[in-house]
Amino acid sequence: MLYDAFAIVEFWSAALPPDALEDNPFLPGTATFHARLRTAYSFVLNRIINANANDCPGDIDEAITMLEHLRVIFHKEGG
Repeated sequence: MLYDAFAIVEFWSAALPPDALEDNPFLPGTATFHARLRTAYSFVLNRIINANANDCPGDIDEAITMLEHLRVIFHKEGG
C-alpha cells in the first residue's frame, strides 16, 4: 500500500506546472501556489519513505494528516 500511496502523490507532484519563482532566493515569500503544493507533496513523500524505511506508523499518520489538510483546502466552498 505504501508503494501505491507514494506513486499517487508522486504523480500529483509531477503533474504540477514548472514554477519559475520556486527557487528564487532573491524574492523570499514569493512562492506560488504550485511551489507550496509541491513542498507539501514532498513532505508527504518523505514521510512515506521514512515510514517504510524505519517501520514507523507515526510517519504515516503525519502523511495522512497533511493529505487530509490539503483535502479540506481543496474542498472549501467559496463564501
